[in-house]
Amino acid sequence: MVGVYFVRSRERRGTPLDRVFERGEAIHSVGPDTPVTECVRTMTAEKIGALIVMDGERLIGIFTERDALNKVLAAAT
Repeated sequence: MVGVYFVRSRERRGTPLDRVFERGEAIHSVGPDTPVTECVRTMTAEKIGALIVMDGERLIGIFTERDALNKVLAAAT
């Protein structure tokens, strides 16, 4: 089970997540077997910094730009 906690600011503006749901913006996800190159291409094309990793309906992780740089690209050198 994944628990997510949000702290509301006293300011009138919404949190970034609120804006995603209000605007109906796409939440991009990939499967656990998606190649890293495809993830990076998707993030570049969509101009986003992370992808949600889903196994069916279950959230299993997140793949970020930092993962691509530090764990994948750096490991290849």
